[in-house]
Order: sequence, then C-alpha cells, then structure tokens
Amino acid sequence: MKTKLAIITLALIPTLAQANEFEGFNVGLGVGYVQPKVTYTDNISGYYQWDKSDYVFQVDAGYDKAISDKWLIGIGVSMDLNNTNAGTQNAAYGPIEAMLKEHYAVYLQPTLMIDNTSAVFAKIGYHAIKVNAIGLPGARWLDDKFRTQGIGYGIGYKRFVSKKLFAQAEIQVVDYDDKLLTDNAGYNWSYQQKTTAGILTLGYKF
Repeated sequence: MKTKLAIITLALIPTLAQANEFEGFNVGLGVGYVQPKVTYTDNISGYYQWDKSDYVFQVDAGYDKAISDKWLIGIGVSMDLNNTNAGTQNAAYGPIEAMLKEHYAVYLQPTLMIDNTSAVFAKIGYHAIKVNAIGLPGARWLDDKFRTQGIGYGIGYKRFVSKKLFAQAEIQVVDYDDKLLTDNAGYNWSYQQKTTAGILTLGYKF
C-alpha cells in the first residue's frame, strides 16, 4: 500500500510543478503594433476617421496564482510608454491630427497550462485613454480633448525561456465608450474609438 501511494505521489509531482513554474509576481516590457480607429461625426453630415497604425511600447506588472494543477488566475496593470498616433485627416477645416494618450489598463487573466514551460491565456480588462483631435498649424478647428474608458479582450501564448525569463504574444481588442459633445448653439458631434493590437512582451518572474 505504501509503495502504491509513493508511486501516485511521484506521478503527481510533474503535473503540480506546472502551476508552480508560473506562479508569482512578474514584470514585462512589450511592444505593440496598434491599429486605432477614431471616428468623428456631427449633425451636419461631418465625418472623419483616423486609422493609421503605430508602434507603442508598454510596461506590464502582474501576479499569477495557481488555483489547480492546470489553471492560474492573474491580475495585472499595464501602461503605454508613448502615444499612439492615429494619423492626420485633411478635413474641410484643414489638417487634423488624432492622438491616443495616457493609455493604461487593469486586467484579469486566466491561464491554462500546456506543459512546464508554456501556457495559453485569455484576458479581460478595464482600459482608459485620452483622445486628442487637434488642428495642425493653419487649421480652422476647435481642438477636442477628452478621456474615455472601455473593455478590452485578448488571447495569447506564454513561454518560459529559462526559470525566470519568459516571452509572450497576444492579440488584444479594446472598445472604448463613445464621447458625445454639444455646444450652446445646438451643434452636436461625437467620437467613437477602438484599438486592435498585436503585442510581444519579454518578462521576468520573481
């Protein structure tokens, strides 16, 4: 009987070690290829859209907790280190530039172990950004600057290249709340914003 218990215990150790390999605090530095979409409409048939792709650097910090031999639950925060330039529109008012600034996110990340060095994960998070639609020199445009929030979803793959170092890749989509604006003369305009990004991250687990 003791022999059987010993065999069972030894058989379980490699499986349980999978979660232990991933559990703990981690930090990462990533680069994302971001496809933004900022859309302006008004009540006089005005329509403009900024959708130029841009590269954005990002810092990330999180903690993963094993809840079974195969699953972990992680929480984390991330923040962009530079702005996302969504491009310039040559509107009737002149050239107008759209910029996404001060982006950060707080997220929940369930992770499924594949083996002792790799895993797949999903991610859901709260995101916040500042949108600037600014007229360039010579434009007859009243600048719009506002903050908005949204929910982001992502999926990805994570692999340890050593006991402490890991790399991961993910696809992320964020839908931000619309922003409705008006003035005293009854002129109404609105903004819609969305981002799709592919993100590569190199990280360290403590």
